[in-house]
Amino acid sequence: MNRIQEEWNEMKLAYQTRYANMYNKVRDNEFNTDNHGALLEMSYVLINVFGLTSTQVNEVERNGGLTNADMEIEDCTSTKSGISPYLEAIGNLVLAFSKQSGYSVETILSYDDNELLTVLKNSELPEAKTLLFYKDPATYAKKGLNFRLSQMRTGDGE
Repeated sequence: MNRIQEEWNEMKLAYQTRYANMYNKVRDNEFNTDNHGALLEMSYVLINVFGLTSTQVNEVERNGGLTNADMEIEDCTSTKSGISPYLEAIGNLVLAFSKQSGYSVETILSYDDNELLTVLKNSELPEAKTLLFYKDPATYAKKGLNFRLSQMRTGDGE
């Protein structure tokens, strides 16, 4: 992949993550019509600028910023420019799982990989099911969560 393609892919993944964050805002406060308008505009950009299908937009909503095709990439660390959006999306999934399941962030980080994998497998939450699609879900969950926490500490994330 050349540099232009890498930048395009990074921008697409970052925009997908922003869309997923807005989707969560709309889901949390469905009465805010400004958020609905922003969500519609963002879905238009995903479809007409980045070339996603409506099915892929639904996948982005469900997967916390990634399409199913994005999740099939076994090793997201293979390209330097691709890692941040992936880890951010995974971190968002783990944060949503933490909020909905009642497991604190500290508890999730304290589990070893086998314990965390068991928690994810026993959960009925869609975020847990999505995390289980990854080749090594516990490791990616912790990496993504640490990435998002570092973003929050430095002010790079919401």
